Amino acid sequence: MSTAVRTVPLSLTLIAIAACSAPSTDPADDTDQAAQATTSSPPAEAPAASRAGQTLTAEEQALFTTRLQCGDALVEFAIIDVTAADMRIANTSYAMQVVESASGARYENAGNPDTSFWNQGNKAMVTIDGERLPECTVLMDDDTNPASSKEAGDGHWLRDITWVLVTMNGNEAVGNELPTVLFADEGRVSGSAGCNRYNGTYSLDGNRIAFNPAMAATKRYCSPEELMRQEDAFLKTLPGMAQATVNADGHLELGDGGNSTLVFRRGNGS
Repeated sequence: MSTAVRTVPLSLTLIAIAACSAPSTDPADDTDQAAQATTSSPPAEAPAASRAGQTLTAEEQALFTTRLQCGDALVEFAIIDVTAADMRIANTSYAMQVVESASGARYENAGNPDTSFWNQGNKAMVTIDGERLPECTVLMDDDTNPASSKEAGDGHWLRDITWVLVTMNGNEAVGNELPTVLFADEGRVSGSAGCNRYNGTYSLDGNRIAFNPAMAATKRYCSPEELMRQEDAFLKTLPGMAQATVNADGHLELGDGGNSTLVFRRGNGS
């Protein structure tokens, strides 16, 4: 799948020019043409975008949507037309308008210039209420959750990223060195359990993931005891995960289809 930023297509209106003919010298023809001009119906207004009587969302009306990873945040930027766009972060949507820029393309939230989007080539920057997010990288265009896309089977969206544990079964991860997981080529998985290192194998089919339960791990002891309890729980929980998705915040969610869940964020530099 290409990750190149696409050029925004311009909206063009094609005007059909009637074939010219020699002017008529018959006065009756002039009268008929005048009558036709007088009785012609005015151009019909373009219907509002709708489906089954419902107004389409901004993204559904969009010319195309680009998804970007900006640090821990997943940003969806949907071009509506040559002057407007819709930017979404988590569950918040921002109506954006094109503004002048010395370079690249710049959009600002209507009435709030402290929320903006700037893009040039493969670079993009997002600022929310004056707070600039880390520089963004393009994930994909015109696609759904990477774990559900037609090209998800190769796990490109999952691999070569150090995923750092945020919560386990709803409980916040603790410790100076949090558990991590790194998915590599050829079905290899490794990481830190918080104290000890581990490695093993996995397979991926769409968003269905399976771990080989026979994982190897070092056997060091670390304090405090709470850290070791978390590590034991992590090493027992990870092999039972059966589903992998990336949520709206850009976090990796692993689940067993029941109550067990592991939520990871991207590590620094990933």
